[in-house]
Amino acid sequence: MEPAVLATNLFHTYGDGLRRKTILHDVNIEVRPGELTLITGPSGSGKTTLLTLIGALRAVQEGSLCVAGEELNGATPEVQTRVRRRVGYVFQASNLLPFLTARENVMMSLNLLAEPLPTKERYNRAAEALAAVGLADHLDDYPATLSGGERQRVAIARALAHRPRLVLADEPTAALDKQNGHECVQLMRNVARTQGCPILIVTHDPRIQDIADRILRIDDGHIQEST
Repeated sequence: MEPAVLATNLFHTYGDGLRRKTILHDVNIEVRPGELTLITGPSGSGKTTLLTLIGALRAVQEGSLCVAGEELNGATPEVQTRVRRRVGYVFQASNLLPFLTARENVMMSLNLLAEPLPTKERYNRAAEALAAVGLADHLDDYPATLSGGERQRVAIARALAHRPRLVLADEPTAALDKQNGHECVQLMRNVARTQGCPILIVTHDPRIQDIADRILRIDDGHIQEST
């Protein structure tokens, strides 16, 4: 089975001339289906830059980066869009639309599929995704009536509902207490493993390290495996 992510000799820089700074130095990583990998390191070390490159949210400058079977170095806008549709995203803020119910928020991600699903299937799949994260009794609740942990669970269901090839999460537990943060990452791991989907999480949170299969640390743009 091919890796979900394969980076080879990946470099990335910002600025020009004297202001030019290399953020990622010769990064080589491989992420296999079913793995939960944490990316740690100090602020400014290149963690989020790497995540946005993998998510096709930023153009690859130098090296090879293959995500979900697509090479992103020199990729056309069509290829970048195709990769984005194969990735689920979870961020620090749940970014739910306040005027939509939990189910409707999850259904929004299904509207972006290259081949739209019938309304009934989107309706049922959103309900299944919410049930998988323990929110079967909150399908018709609005974000304002949910706790912080519940809102993040809706965001996780939204990221997983379209059955992505990869999930990327940027500080998903930063706004949660220890218990809710741990539970949310555990849910991500369980649901994604059921789907054979790997998860990459950028985090400063040491409380979730015991859940990870691997921990990669970035220091000054250089990456190494910690465990």
